[in-house]
Amino acid sequence: MTGISRNWNGKVFGTNTGNVSLALRGEDDALTGTIRLSDDRFGVVVYDAAATFNGGTLTLTGKPAGEIPEEVQVGELTVSGALTAEGRIDGEWSTTIGTGGTFQLWPHSLDTRAVANATSPEQSNISVRTVGAVRLYADDVRRLIDQILKEFTETRAVVTFNDKGNEKNLYSHDFSLILNDLPEMRYLKISVQEH
Repeated sequence: MTGISRNWNGKVFGTNTGNVSLALRGEDDALTGTIRLSDDRFGVVVYDAAATFNGGTLTLTGKPAGEIPEEVQVGELTVSGALTAEGRIDGEWSTTIGTGGTFQLWPHSLDTRAVANATSPEQSNISVRTVGAVRLYADDVRRLIDQILKEFTETRAVVTFNDKGNEKNLYSHDFSLILNDLPEMRYLKISVQEH
């Protein structure tokens, strides 16, 4: 297999919501695999999948496999999604029983041979600055992120912050878009990683 990653995980939205895992085998023009959908309401359903990946588009059909509880109704699955510039697959799904919606998948690769032979990761540059209590306005935070990014070839940072009791992580561009709408923050972490 050359063009598409083998393992994908993500979310489904629409008439059903939940987590989804997709494992693929074979060549891009004749893929087979397994889909595991963990529906928030109905539990796990497993599908045997047949797929193709052509020109950045994943087309997939799935047939229910394994034991399905009698109170759960499932149909055959049709999926079509496109590879985005960020490396995920976004698309739409539908079934023969009328359910459907959208999905997002992210590649998750784990080469167990590489993990077994891996050495400790090299730390080439780390810089931590504790500044204590500082009042920064939205434009100050944007300028701070821009200044930090000047030290790296990477063009985006990950911003970690607390929003109404939940810790969130966003890329700096996305964080900048919502920054004016956020309440007062008492914690902000800016991380940049490059190899």
